[in-house]
Amino acid sequence: MKKKSLTGVIRHRLVSQLDDYKAGERAMLWKALALAEEVHEKQVRRPGKSVTAQQYIIHPMRVALVLLEELEYRDCEVIAAALLHDVLENAEGKVTTADLEQQFSGNIALMVSTLSKPPRDAALSRGQQLSTYYDRLSQAPIPTRLIKLADRLDNVRESIDSIDHDFQEDYLKQTMKIYLPMAEDTDQYLFEQLVTCCQELEKVVQEES
Repeated sequence: MKKKSLTGVIRHRLVSQLDDYKAGERAMLWKALALAEEVHEKQVRRPGKSVTAQQYIIHPMRVALVLLEELEYRDCEVIAAALLHDVLENAEGKVTTADLEQQFSGNIALMVSTLSKPPRDAALSRGQQLSTYYDRLSQAPIPTRLIKLADRLDNVRESIDSIDHDFQEDYLKQTMKIYLPMAEDTDQYLFEQLVTCCQELEKVVQEES
């Protein structure tokens, strides 16, 4: 019997969760998953020590699963936004906020827009742009912050296995400075999980220094 790929395993877990929604909500979530799969089709994640580069779609699916399985948070629009959270950044302009509003809802489009880092602007330093982005996130409604923190949690979990030491070190500093305070103000479970992961990542960073 052929072994399922990691993407297939995660997709199966997600689909099992979607089956519990009402027909209309389930249709919207399938539509969000289909769009995410289309946008991320040729994209891959960073390779790790124990895994080769995986299909990018595993990340938004895992973010949705953090909300569904770990937080038992089932708001349909929030789960759709979790699946779509990297679509605007990664679609190279082929998908816009207006497209998301038309295909899904204004609320989903707003969440995804808030979660998306701004494109580079020659008139502003990247530091200024990101500072504004982090301020906007910290002031966003709780559901939007939950998605971002689930996103960060999945990324930190993955970064522990990274082969890029500089990336690990920078990611640890950024998480502790920006996302731990946000998590502490948002959700105790996500805060505790991020603290635990940061401790693990810090050990790895120290061992490789």
